[in-house]
Amino acid sequence: MIRRIVLCLALGWLLAAAPALADDIAWNLGDPGSVGPTGWMAGPGAARQEVKGGAWSIDFQGADKHANYLVSPPLTVDADDHDFLEIELASSQPYTKGLIFWINDQMHGFNPEIRVPFNHAGSGRFHTYVIDLKKHPWWTGYAKQLIIFPFYSEDGQVRIRRIAFRSGTPWLQLLAAWQEYFSIETTPFPPNLAEVFMINGPTINFRPVNHYLYWGLLGLAGLLALAAPLLIWGFKLNPWAAAKGAFVILWLALLAGYGLVEIKQLSDHYKYLSADLQTLAGKSLEQKRSAITGGDFYEFVDFCVKALPTGASWEACFSNTVPNAFAGDWLTSKANFYLYPAVVAPDGQYKLVYKDGIKKFVQRPGHHYQVFARFKPDQFIIKED
Repeated sequence: MIRRIVLCLALGWLLAAAPALADDIAWNLGDPGSVGPTGWMAGPGAARQEVKGGAWSIDFQGADKHANYLVSPPLTVDADDHDFLEIELASSQPYTKGLIFWINDQMHGFNPEIRVPFNHAGSGRFHTYVIDLKKHPWWTGYAKQLIIFPFYSEDGQVRIRRIAFRSGTPWLQLLAAWQEYFSIETTPFPPNLAEVFMINGPTINFRPVNHYLYWGLLGLAGLLALAAPLLIWGFKLNPWAAAKGAFVILWLALLAGYGLVEIKQLSDHYKYLSADLQTLAGKSLEQKRSAITGGDFYEFVDFCVKALPTGASWEACFSNTVPNAFAGDWLTSKANFYLYPAVVAPDGQYKLVYKDGIKKFVQRPGHHYQVFARFKPDQFIIKED
């Protein structure tokens, strides 16, 4: 009788956990009809795109990471009925992060703070990624449109076969948590090759794994405490032996939990070491500097090295092309390293303008400026007379 009950419960869970037979809202992007003015469209960073081999292939080129995105057609997606977004894609960018933005019927426009990140391998092979949208408090009402950044990089190729909204099942919840645990999260993001960066601990549902370990240990300790009377009086165990057994069980559970976390983090370090070797091994010093600085920005800095007089003072007017809070400081520190003995100063005689950094240039009354040297239309040096 008990076996039948257990079997029925297990069968019921498996049926509930099985993926839905049909997707509520899905696009097969290998179909040309799903791409274009009436379907999904690529942002202005797309230099070339085509539907080929059962996938939508997009080549993003240019230094503006903010232009490398995909836009959905107008939507009416009930957030209560669609908890997950499923994306089948292949990316040329190794171990990178994608970002998903949306607008719902309670919002007046896209908000850069309302987003859900997802990590992908970037192995060049197709993988299916399941993103749990319901974790975000603003995944409510009806979603009206979606923007997807497949990676946050200046250039790269992405191929997408399918995008689908899915209803929540235990299986999808488990799969999303599993992928989140084995993804790689770094600070800052993306990691700058040859820079000091920190690989953050793994998370599940945006919570550190430690959260689950602590609650799991507390729960296990509670069960052992409740079972103590049965072990002592029912099985005639010595109280001291029962206490030692409970301690050993808790200790082994702790070692197993943190052992899994340590193995995962060692795997992350190995992956980044492999990526560094792939990017830097066998290259000249100039090629390595270009790789760790950003090719387009490094070319501009190299131009400034040759154009600026020795010992000149300069002021940075750089665009925030690095996706973290220290973007301006990061670019300035890179330029300061290469431009020495020219030094950065708040009121430097030369203003180094890189892309939309011209917005930071302030023309003070009574001062006269002129273009001293130009590298590209949006990259030049201004000199104060």
